[in-house]
Amino acid sequence: MADIYFEMKTNNKIRIIDDLAQAVEAALVEIGLEAERYAKEALYPGHGKDTGRLQNSITFVTSGYHSPGNEDGSSAQAKKSDMKPHKTPDVGDLAVGTNVEYASFVEMGTSKMSARPFLTPAFSGKNEQYKNILKKHLENL
Repeated sequence: MADIYFEMKTNNKIRIIDDLAQAVEAALVEIGLEAERYAKEALYPGHGKDTGRLQNSITFVTSGYHSPGNEDGSSAQAKKSDMKPHKTPDVGDLAVGTNVEYASFVEMGTSKMSARPFLTPAFSGKNEQYKNILKKHLENL
């Protein structure tokens, strides 16, 4: 009986790239959820929160995910399809913010009001935490 020899060569490059992109996206969503939470916690009565409109409007978006925040700052849950970021982020990008018109005045202050930052603290000093989230997702590949 003749020996049977079978050789299969496969290129897993596409699968590896897809797995890597999915891991990065999952990490960005987790980081976005954390940053959104930190930004919302930074707003409290007397420190940028009067009605809750600004706090409720804080959301994040990645190339594949839009957090279910509220563009108009209302307390009603917005549908994912209702979210319209100014620009859809590129793969590997994360944007956290709000479209409430007075948000920049709260964040940076004015000549008559001191700054009450809420977005800056969501990232400031959190590099190690966010790196660890990314590392966790990449180690799971």
